[in-house]
Amino acid sequence: MPVPWWRPGRRAEKALAEAQSVFDARLAYGEKIRQDRVAALEGEIARLDAELAAKDDLVRSVLTELRHTATTRLPELAMSTAHPHVVVPGLRDAQLAGSDVDVSLGHVLEQVRQLVVDERVRGDDAAKAVMRGVMGKLQALHYRQQTFLQGMQERYDHPDVAEDLVRLDELNELNLRLVQGLAVMCGRWPGLARGDSPVQGIVKSAAGRVVGYQRIAPPSYQVRGRLGVVARAVEPLAMVLAELLDNALSHSPSNIDIEVEVKHGASGCTFFITDWGLGMEADELARANGLAAGELALLFTELEGEPPGIGLPVAGAIARQYGLRTVLERAPYSNGLRAAVFVPESLLIMVKEDSVTPSVVSPNVPSPRGPVPDDEDQSAPTSADPLASVAVLPPGPSGLPQRRGMRGRVPGPVGVPDAADAPEPSPAENQSRWAAVQSGTAAGRAAPDQPDHPSEEGQP
Repeated sequence: MPVPWWRPGRRAEKALAEAQSVFDARLAYGEKIRQDRVAALEGEIARLDAELAAKDDLVRSVLTELRHTATTRLPELAMSTAHPHVVVPGLRDAQLAGSDVDVSLGHVLEQVRQLVVDERVRGDDAAKAVMRGVMGKLQALHYRQQTFLQGMQERYDHPDVAEDLVRLDELNELNLRLVQGLAVMCGRWPGLARGDSPVQGIVKSAAGRVVGYQRIAPPSYQVRGRLGVVARAVEPLAMVLAELLDNALSHSPSNIDIEVEVKHGASGCTFFITDWGLGMEADELARANGLAAGELALLFTELEGEPPGIGLPVAGAIARQYGLRTVLERAPYSNGLRAAVFVPESLLIMVKEDSVTPSVVSPNVPSPRGPVPDDEDQSAPTSADPLASVAVLPPGPSGLPQRRGMRGRVPGPVGVPDAADAPEPSPAENQSRWAAVQSGTAAGRAAPDQPDHPSEEGQP
């Protein structure tokens, strides 16, 4: 049967429609994929733009932080190495806390701080090396000058000259104490070798090194036997006591005496010095105790005051080297301070009477000699002459004068108390006695000579 002419056209149309439908579907799918890709690209571009903006903000924040570190944090950090109370600022942008930038800047600040501290220590060590050499020479010159002044006091009898020589000797002692303290701060030894000495002599030696020693009340000694200090700790202990006495006299009213007590306990001997000043605040007292105990080491540039005070740093340096312990506390019955210097039992010794040699820096002047029996050597010293048993030797290899006992003490007459057991006179009393002796000697020399056995009238 023949096919109608219109049927092939319908198939073609149907095929064409199907093809068109497939094409449209694929075109829509392609468009959808394109749109998805465009959207994804646009999102990526937006994300990259946001990241780039964040990076720009971070860069600007880092640059700002670097400028803040260079202009503010580093100078404050360098200042804090010398002044602990200075607070180093933190990050300017708190959002950087804990980030790599914060950690890296922390490492930089720590390295800079260490470099600054090391450089300050090197500079301080170099300055101390120079000071050690200079102070050693000055110290030797002061000891030679001291020996020369003592010789002049023995040669000249005029009261005015003797008084001037005593004043010169006192000024020499003040200069010597300053030089000696600076030398010890620089790591030098005290520069004076002394023998085993009783605690009474050490206190008197320390009192003779300060201005206004007349305001020191007679010390109170609660010790067992003739307690002394071993040779190597005598001069360091006298230096510490002198610095504490000077501090107490400087901060107390001029009409009040300074109290000194010495107590011997089971584990050592303690020297108490009480002043009547205004005291210290809690933070100041804590810092002073750190200095006095040697726990807080200071550089030269860290000394405070005008002129800088070196008393407590000297006490701290001696405490580190010789095992002494210094403590400052509020006085129990005043607003002032009480300083306690503890000497351990290992540094104490019982001193024999005939082995004690007087201090080379004692404020006492020679007492008048008593009458010497005719059958004894006129050159033998009596117990009333504290300087008669001491010889001044020429300077040793170190350039410092040395002293050595020459003879034992000669006992006094029977029934007369020994000079060591009698109350020790004050420096002012000794000076007055010595001036009286010199006045009597000068008057005797000025009197006309007379024969020992005047002849009777008419005899040849």
